[in-house]
Amino acid sequence: MPRRLYLVRHGETESNRLKIIQGQNKRQSSNLDTYGDPLNFNGVKQAILLGKALANINFQFTYTSPSARAFNTAKIVLFHNYYWYETFVGKILPKIEDGLLEVDQGLFEGMRADEIPAQYPALYELYRTEPSQFAFPQGESMIEFKERIGQTIDQILQNKFSEENILVASHGGAIAMAFIHIFGLDMNRMYHAIRHHNCAYSIIEWPSPNSSPRIECLNNTSHLYGIYL
Repeated sequence: MPRRLYLVRHGETESNRLKIIQGQNKRQSSNLDTYGDPLNFNGVKQAILLGKALANINFQFTYTSPSARAFNTAKIVLFHNYYWYETFVGKILPKIEDGLLEVDQGLFEGMRADEIPAQYPALYELYRTEPSQFAFPQGESMIEFKERIGQTIDQILQNKFSEENILVASHGGAIAMAFIHIFGLDMNRMYHAIRHHNCAYSIIEWPSPNSSPRIECLNNTSHLYGIYL
């Protein structure tokens, strides 16, 4: 059997709905191990639909960003997963990986998305056209972000057997960087082209231990019935 990596984006938050930049948002959540905004009502619905869509997948490993929005999405998915729930009675939580956090957007975090091009036109243009040359003011550079995600994905995949299914709950930018890293893509051409909606999932497959990866699906939203951003 092939090895499959399931990349899922978190469900909707109020900041998503209001188009407010979240980034890492390291304000402590109600869960002391996680950060930032929780899922809103729509986000919980999305995560339930995602969990039902993946209910028959036997996940041997589950990893999540420490952001509350990703962690709670992963928990809901596992609650609806027949294999995890029947085997562990729902008591096993996803493993938190700090390296799966969204990019640190520094000064931009907390701003509305439409405020950034108005207040920082030159920076915004560079971000849109040459992200490899861009760094967020008081935040991460895109090169640092790519290296962090690449190292984390490599660690997750290390020593995994060919027949295993791995679930990773993370963020839109982080998932784009995972594709760029795994397939050796040009960041400037592909970072903004790889779109991932809330609670969409993508599958990267390795048919055999020595084979190259291939994309089985990208940004699958068929289970969401249009309730995504």
